[in-house]
Amino acid sequence: MILAVVLVIAMIVLGSKLFPGSGNVVANNSAGTVNEEALLVKDTVDLALIEELSDSEIEESIELPEIHLVKAKEIIITSPVVLDSSTSDITTIKMTFDETVELKKVDPIGAPDKIELPTIEDVVYSNVPVVYSHKFLLVDYSKIYSVAPVISKIEFTGTSAALENKDDVLNEGQTPDAVKTVNIPYKDYLYETQELFGRNDFKGALKRYKVIINSYPEDLNAHFYSGLCYYNIGKYNLAHKHFSLAQKHAYNTFKIDAQWYDAKTYYMEGKNESCKLALQKIIDNNDYYAPQAKDLLKKLK
Repeated sequence: MILAVVLVIAMIVLGSKLFPGSGNVVANNSAGTVNEEALLVKDTVDLALIEELSDSEIEESIELPEIHLVKAKEIIITSPVVLDSSTSDITTIKMTFDETVELKKVDPIGAPDKIELPTIEDVVYSNVPVVYSHKFLLVDYSKIYSVAPVISKIEFTGTSAALENKDDVLNEGQTPDAVKTVNIPYKDYLYETQELFGRNDFKGALKRYKVIINSYPEDLNAHFYSGLCYYNIGKYNLAHKHFSLAQKHAYNTFKIDAQWYDAKTYYMEGKNESCKLALQKIIDNNDYYAPQAKDLLKKLK
């Protein structure tokens, strides 16, 4: 009996050495938290659950009434100042904060009422480099990837009337004179996409975020802003999925923003109990959006 137990233990130990793929593939660090790679693997699994709308379905969607839209100016002004965690010197923090707030300032005409610019006490730190484009916060993937990322797009050349617009796609039965794949620098493609988002062209921006996700399925920028676009066209289920990915992503850049807008999505759906739970979590963590969460929670009581 003892010999059998010893043999079983030996098989388990040797098996994990000889066939590491058959063991536990989720690595933990010494603190017991899941490492970045494991988080990204989990996000990849979750990606399979997202069935994006087609471009035609996006165009057919109806935007929310203007009073309920989360517009570009609101996002720029109400979001926290986010600096990357490499910023540690107090003088550098102050300089970077001042520069970031200057970026976030917009013409007050047409801006939402009762909005105050963040103070230096409200600084939030990202665990990866960040950059601002058209005043919108973004993960700076140029400092993460060893090779500059590109977006691969299929472009049609020739004289087909069905494909006069560069963003058109082939319908069944259509054949262009020529098809070619064009590689566009990621930062250029995202810059143009944020320009659309900044003009509150949520449908146009969403179609381009889909292209980014097709090339980089775990791209945090595209997931977070896709969530906002889906929110604004009333596709709340898809908004939740993208916000969920942004909250669980190994990069924490949009975590608290995604939590807040996820709660607002529940509110718009009329799912009051889910909304209360999401808001209470923000309040308990005393996150940047805690004051707004308290105000919204009062409306549900």
